[in-house]
Amino acid sequence: MERTVVRDGRARTLCFLKRLFGFPELRDGCTAAGFTAVTAYGEDGEPLRADHNRMVVIARR
Repeated sequence: MERTVVRDGRARTLCFLKRLFGFPELRDGCTAAGFTAVTAYGEDGEPLRADHNRMVVIARR
């Protein structure tokens, strides 16, 4: 993705990548880092479902 910012008459172009991780990838990364219990919840505090818009991940050692 590319973004151009114009400030005080000067243009600056920034390139960046936006990646959204799914729960299996986050869980596997957390367990590889030494966390033993990894759980995910939706924005309403209920267990994560496909129709949730946000994900909250809790990892414990």
